Amino acid sequence: MLEKAKRIGFGLGMAVLAILLYQVVIELVMTAGYYLMDPEVFAANTFMLDTIAATILTVLYALWLYALCHRKKQTEEPPRASLNRRMLLSVSVIALGLRGVSGAWFAVLELGLKEIPFLGESLQSHGDTWTAAETEPYVWVFLSVVVVGPIVEELLFRGLVFLSLEKVRAGWFPIVLSGIAFGIWHGEPVQCVYTAIMGVAYGLVYARTRDLRVTMFMHILNNFLSTLPPVLDTDLSYMIVGVFDVLMLVPAVLLLVRMGKEWSRNRNCNISTLSPQKVA
Repeated sequence: MLEKAKRIGFGLGMAVLAILLYQVVIELVMTAGYYLMDPEVFAANTFMLDTIAATILTVLYALWLYALCHRKKQTEEPPRASLNRRMLLSVSVIALGLRGVSGAWFAVLELGLKEIPFLGESLQSHGDTWTAAETEPYVWVFLSVVVVGPIVEELLFRGLVFLSLEKVRAGWFPIVLSGIAFGIWHGEPVQCVYTAIMGVAYGLVYARTRDLRVTMFMHILNNFLSTLPPVLDTDLSYMIVGVFDVLMLVPAVLLLVRMGKEWSRNRNCNISTLSPQKVA
């Protein structure tokens, strides 16, 4: 019992510590920028500072994850799924379908839920953030939102948080809880809903593939289609993307269901091969 309590405390503590580290580094970089830059320069370069903070965190998380994974014996590591064209096509469809979920959520907000005060304020704040992004150089928005941001978030949530929660309880527990944490971490209530759904889906994909490159690819694809470069930043481009998002919604759900069944079957097979002492 004591050993189990220690394992639970260690797993939850590691997950919380990993998330807190993100906040600490972000605050330190932003505070340094605030005092070292003129107020107008600081206000016009928040995505640059975010890129710097995310780059620092990418290095820290990658080293932490490397140390964590290499403490395990090789036999304890779940096998990776093969990373091939079929897998990339499947997760691309899932990524687009998840964008369809977020689009449906914003449609529901516009149809009436935004009349609820806190949701209306959150929707306005969310829109202001993206409006501000249009005033900054796209290179920093691209690096922050499309490249470094998704990489560091996957290292954090599908890497450190997922693996830490897996020490507490295997199975759906790390998938669901890391996904909910991912949603809450985004802060804005209107964003928490669809990012939590995305987080759970990403967690399932990671559990099936055991390859962070796959969820990084999905995350980067999603964010790129939300932040197109200036040459493609037109209503027509976003309309075309939106149509594909809706068309991929049902296939994405079917692929996730199939992936969940494959993961569950493989997990049961792996458990059945362990000795009774190991299972206990």
